[in-house]
Amino acid sequence: MLCQMFADLRCSPSCARAGIHGTVAICPPDCFQYKGTLDVFYKIIRQEGFARLWRGTNAGLALAVPTVGIYLPCYDIFRNWLEEITSQNHPSATPYVPL
Repeated sequence: MLCQMFADLRCSPSCARAGIHGTVAICPPDCFQYKGTLDVFYKIIRQEGFARLWRGTNAGLALAVPTVGIYLPCYDIFRNWLEEITSQNHPSATPYVPL
């Protein structure tokens, strides 16, 4: 029953037909096998639409923007602090501070 409910999500409209209890999947075996990156893009666009390629982008940006906003300023502060310490105590290690 659950498989029949989600048959439309797994198959393109050309792979599904109406049955007695709703939509029945008649997908060929190659419907879910991908031959490469371009084939993945083609099948996603054909089956789900162009906008689905960016599904999840909002969540990724919501995580990445604050992380980068915190990491970069902290990196600069910490690097400057280490440069001061190494230039006074270990001048030969100063070139390695950015690492």
